[in-house]
Amino acid sequence: MTKEPGVVSAAPIFHKFMEKVLLKYPKQNFQEPEYATSQKPILNGEIDKTNIHSIYIILIKMILKDRNLQTLETIRNIKMGTRN
Repeated sequence: MTKEPGVVSAAPIFHKFMEKVLLKYPKQNFQEPEYATSQKPILNGEIDKTNIHSIYIILIKMILKDRNLQTLETIRNIKMGTRN
């Protein structure tokens, strides 16, 4: 027996299983959805590198909405460079 992560052993077995099972079903082609964009650049995967604090403001707003002060402390530590 080798010491490797379970997924390394399980993935090939699952792949072989799915190949046989899917032979019973017709092949389906799916249309690729339209690319959606947003008015907010951050939702398009763009980060305002000139204002790094905008990321912290968004995170803090999200945290305050959920009142998760432990997460707020974690973000504060990351910002201060004292991440544990």
